[in-house]
Amino acid sequence: MSRLERAAAILEAADTWKQRCLLDGGSLFSDEKLWTRECFGHLHTHFVERLDKGTGSFEEKLRTQLEPASPEAKRLWAEMTWLYYLMVASVKPLTKLDRIRRVWQWSGSPLPENQRALGDVLGRGIVNFGVGYLSHQHLEFRFIVTLMLEWCGRSIQERHTLLRDPWKFAEWLDAQKDARRRPFRHALLFLLFPDVFEPIVSPNHKKAIVEAFPDEAGEKPDVGNITLLNLDKAMQAVVKRLQDQYPGQEIQFYHSPLKERWLRGSPTPANGDDPENRDDEEWYRDRFGTTDVWVIAPGEGARLWRDFLEHDIAAIGYDGLGDLGEYESKEAIQNALIENGSGPNPSNHALAVWEFAHEMKIGDILIAKKGRSLILGWGEVTGEYMHEPDREEYPNVRTVRWHPCRVPISLNDLITTKTLTRFTPYKQWLRDIFRLMDNEVQPNGKGTGKDRGRRPKLDFAEMKIPVGSRLVSVKTGKEAIVATHNRVKFRGEEMSLSAATEMTVGRTHPCPQWTFNGRNLRAIYEETYGQMPDPEPDSEPYTIATALTDLFVEESQLQRLLDSIALRKNLILQGPPGVGKTFIAKRIAWCLIGYKHSRPIEMVQFHPLLSHKKYE
Repeated sequence: MSRLERAAAILEAADTWKQRCLLDGGSLFSDEKLWTRECFGHLHTHFVERLDKGTGSFEEKLRTQLEPASPEAKRLWAEMTWLYYLMVASVKPLTKLDRIRRVWQWSGSPLPENQRALGDVLGRGIVNFGVGYLSHQHLEFRFIVTLMLEWCGRSIQERHTLLRDPWKFAEWLDAQKDARRRPFRHALLFLLFPDVFEPIVSPNHKKAIVEAFPDEAGEKPDVGNITLLNLDKAMQAVVKRLQDQYPGQEIQFYHSPLKERWLRGSPTPANGDDPENRDDEEWYRDRFGTTDVWVIAPGEGARLWRDFLEHDIAAIGYDGLGDLGEYESKEAIQNALIENGSGPNPSNHALAVWEFAHEMKIGDILIAKKGRSLILGWGEVTGEYMHEPDREEYPNVRTVRWHPCRVPISLNDLITTKTLTRFTPYKQWLRDIFRLMDNEVQPNGKGTGKDRGRRPKLDFAEMKIPVGSRLVSVKTGKEAIVATHNRVKFRGEEMSLSAATEMTVGRTHPCPQWTFNGRNLRAIYEETYGQMPDPEPDSEPYTIATALTDLFVEESQLQRLLDSIALRKNLILQGPPGVGKTFIAKRIAWCLIGYKHSRPIEMVQFHPLLSHKKYE
């Protein structure tokens, strides 16, 4: 239920700790026995029974208290420090590691190196515990020591029995002294049972959430005197209802759109007239209308990002599935993935594949990421799903107009690892990211100069063109309806005017290609923003000589192909998949138009079940 992807590393480490320490009484960093009743007895004697309430830092007083304790007890405290900090997001990983190492070294031994539990996982904290947790460490550690002393008094069989039942374990935990007052109580339950308990350490936050999300009948439980156990059960019921409401999405109560429903004062604009403080929902509607925003990974480690930019595409793999358009449901895709060896429950992969082929729309926005912490740029979807079996890999493609960042944007909070994720619900995050990208994106996806090709963004409100107005294409006579201050409805889809322009005349500045009330938009644009700069060339020249550097054919053969298509207006390339038909066809097209760019080229794919007679 609550197994968040961003918590995967933490939960893996916690599972190792459970097996080696909680069940077997061993050690996380060595081969000795540390999580034992004897060691916790030493800590109880020297720390719990002799709390130092004098002056000095917690660490200074702790060192004095543990001085008479055994070396094993000191090393145990170092591992408790690791557990204490595991979920904490507000402490730097090096700070965590330094504190663990110092306490371990009090025992007279160096901290073992190359420990996986001391690596990246220390930087994967997911919870802001608040000042109390960090400033009253003695209370949390006293609770941990007392709790574990009781735990170590139980038999191995009793331990296994409790850990098999989340609610029995929680009931046992809540019976321990001070459990209801300690944030660590909530953290421990999530680490051990992430599919049942939420990564929320504040009972007041849980109560607010339960009140804010009533059941289908609208009834709110009385949380005034509710026990922690029943509060967690009420939280579980809330999450299950939200999972039905947001299928396939992680339920994160500290992110939009859920946060605004329960956390008082979030967000509260300081000035409603200040566009920087507008409500996130309003900002999203103004910028994107009703379209979806997605986050996509351009291959492992973003290795296909250059390919995405060069060919104006977005692509996903799953090559063994064939044409994704042939699948009638997500379940059919999931069954095919299982048959292809993708594991017993590849539900996230199936969802990504289905959404890319069937739910993503022209006009939707894509954000390209590298790993979980870098944003590479954004783009607008300009084409329907296509299956291109001639591609060497990642044959499932959509055309996209990309706007790469000059420098990748580094994120403070890690995001999902999935290939494709619908980010529409996370409007506050999107607003923050686009505020950064608007200052970093290379105009038209080209160039490196700070102001190269930059023009004021087209805004219909500033140009005094009301919502609902009709814009007419100069070339085709087709109409686009103004939908928001910067988007239009064209061919039944909502998109930017740039995308609508590309679908009619190719990649160029949209204003000269449309009229409003008989006036060319370029004139209205220049009245509003000043003279429009001449568009910069965004493509390199392409000649027969250029094509021959890529192709293993004679110049006379290529010239014959070009002459044939010029004369008959069509050309058929025949051959099995993978021999390079699409590769050659693109270069023929570039020779015909005189420059290398994929924007003026459109690929049409026919359903394989249609006969060739229906193509005519």
